[in-house]
Amino acid sequence: MTHQLTYQSNSFIGRSIGDNNRYQIEAHLGKGGMGDVYRAIDNRLGKKVAIKLLSTLSSSASTTAELDFRRRFERECAICAAIQSENVVQVSDYGITAEGQPFYVMEYLEGLTLEQVLKQTSTLSVERTKQIVTQICAGLKSAHEGVIFKIPDVSSERHIKIIHRDLKPANIFLVPTEFGERVKIIDFGVAKIQSLHLENTNLTGAFLGTYHYAAPEQFDCQANIDERSDIYCLGIILYEMLAGVDPFGLKSQGQQVTGESWINAHLLKPVIPLRSQPGCEHLSVKLEQLVMRCLAKHPERRFSSVQALAQALYSEQSESASGILKQIASGNVTEQHQSFGANHSINSTSYFFELQQKFRNIQQWIRENSRSDKIYKRFRSLTKFEPMSAPSSGVSYSFSPTAFTLSAVNLELINHCQAELAIYIGPIAELIIERTLKNDAHYHQTQRFIEALASHIPDAEDASRFCRTLLTSNSPS
Repeated sequence: MTHQLTYQSNSFIGRSIGDNNRYQIEAHLGKGGMGDVYRAIDNRLGKKVAIKLLSTLSSSASTTAELDFRRRFERECAICAAIQSENVVQVSDYGITAEGQPFYVMEYLEGLTLEQVLKQTSTLSVERTKQIVTQICAGLKSAHEGVIFKIPDVSSERHIKIIHRDLKPANIFLVPTEFGERVKIIDFGVAKIQSLHLENTNLTGAFLGTYHYAAPEQFDCQANIDERSDIYCLGIILYEMLAGVDPFGLKSQGQQVTGESWINAHLLKPVIPLRSQPGCEHLSVKLEQLVMRCLAKHPERRFSSVQALAQALYSEQSESASGILKQIASGNVTEQHQSFGANHSINSTSYFFELQQKFRNIQQWIRENSRSDKIYKRFRSLTKFEPMSAPSSGVSYSFSPTAFTLSAVNLELINHCQAELAIYIGPIAELIIERTLKNDAHYHQTQRFIEALASHIPDAEDASRFCRTLLTSNSPS
């Protein structure tokens, strides 16, 4: 059963709410599943914030339904506050208006949702797609691994896992920064809390999510929903970013698609192979297999975790890039790579300067944010590009011999470490690994190599988690 929401988006503009009228509401930003979102000024700190205000149900709704709705809203607030990830929107405060409507305060994000971006340009480049999906995986990883959650009405806490359950482009926010896009996952309003009986409400038997992006098991109220459901939703998003159409061809005619049609497609309709879509012929077979695995009907056939998905994405990217970089380093760019270069400007002078600028941006970020200059000095020593001669129609640059070549001591281990390390320190992970190998290219002990990499992770708890993850999946040699 659904209930009609009553929105009062304009009535709060100009008002001040919160303790001592701390937040002054300036503008209405949009409507979410459970309420309105406003831009406001935090009068105490003098900065912009976003406020989500719970909408009231229509007068025909029962008191029980109203309480259930409010409980879900309060739980969303608690979830966002508990998840500590730079890729999940952060919550800083909670309060109740004079009329008794609850609200919570979030960081103010400037940018566009992925939905808005895809309306402007139907497809994204492979590189940008991977960067976005990798950051989504990082945010989901924090939720899936679990947070310390205070149980309502009970004076105790419990470590619980959180499944978003409503991943879609509208809930992925892209914030432009000097160093690239920062991805923020928003709206945990229908998130599932595992191992905690908080969903025994009148809404339990109802479908929660968005038909277009829901996993098959979400339509079965008896099914066990876990992190693999989020991976399916992410697979739909990944497919659409690359192909510009949904995996089932339902919206190809531009017609309105019913919820029943989406359910039938998720449960029964086979996914159209990604590389058969117009404009996707250049995509690698491995990338197509990765996307198709995310979209498997049965959860056990998907990636077991977002960590595994991120690692597979990174591995595919490394394999695709290594061949191209070797061609660039040798000054021999073949016709096979020129189609790739149409998007990435491989066969032109601009590519070199674009790549050089990216490294300079990362250098600047490290210099401003690193607790010591060790990482910065190591990074800088690896990113000195020296043109052999003035660039002309061809490409011929001199790279450090170790700049794009990883040791073959244990390539599988290195790829695994690289994917894991990137989650904690970002794009310099590959360079840190290369530098570590350069310092001592004769690692004979898995544990020694992993611990050497962990020393570059600033947070001790993250470093410990990195070691545990790698040592568990790799037997010491």
